[in-house]
Amino acid sequence: MSINHKVYRDHAGTTTEWEDIHSKHGTAGYEYVKDIKKAHREQMNVDWTSAEASNINNDGPRDRNTDSDDSSDDEDFMDDDVDSKFMEEYRQRRIAALKAQQAQRAKEKFGRVTHLTRADYVKEVTEGSEDCWVALHLYKDSSEKCRIFAEHFNELANRHPALKCMKIISTDCIENYPDALLPTILLYNEKQMKKKWVGLKEFGGTKMDANSLEWEFAQEGAVKTDLESDPMAKKLITDAMEEALKRDLLAHQIEETE
Repeated sequence: MSINHKVYRDHAGTTTEWEDIHSKHGTAGYEYVKDIKKAHREQMNVDWTSAEASNINNDGPRDRNTDSDDSSDDEDFMDDDVDSKFMEEYRQRRIAALKAQQAQRAKEKFGRVTHLTRADYVKEVTEGSEDCWVALHLYKDSSEKCRIFAEHFNELANRHPALKCMKIISTDCIENYPDALLPTILLYNEKQMKKKWVGLKEFGGTKMDANSLEWEFAQEGAVKTDLESDPMAKKLITDAMEEALKRDLLAHQIEETE
């Protein structure tokens, strides 16, 4: 295995911490590190021998411990200890990151609206909300408002895969449930119903969209949102201004015809 990257060292004969780590753990392609270290120690011994000979000639012996590389083995042991700690810390951080990713993926396991039967209500909704939020849409295909809500409910489920989104025909869920109360949305968490919406009014009426739906769910803590304000509030103001403008134009046209 060849290693094709630039290596920056302090000076010739030294190795980097990165090289030392790979050499210690036997990474293929880093065999040259031991050769560099060996050559460095041999050169240090030569330098010391030359210096010592010079001192003898000058009748001024020097303390070998000052200039020799006898401590190189000890330094290698210290480097190995540091490398081991570094690799262990890196390993623990990596394990923690992988566990966090797995936990997040486990939460984000839905991502679509699934159909519910009456027999599975307790299991999928009540008990199923023990460790996640569950949103249930009571609907009928014949209801236009239900179709409007379903479109944006599908988008919400796609945006927030940690939210368990389900739907059930209203009369399958509750016998003789009035069509006038459709759509009805039930929000569960911790095995309890936390919120109930009847109709589309709180979502912005028939002009609702996925953002207004997300906003309402975020107010209950069921999803997270980057929205800073109710998106329908601006729409309602705009619609009111347009209505006022239309009335003014109509009044002006009537005045001109009189």
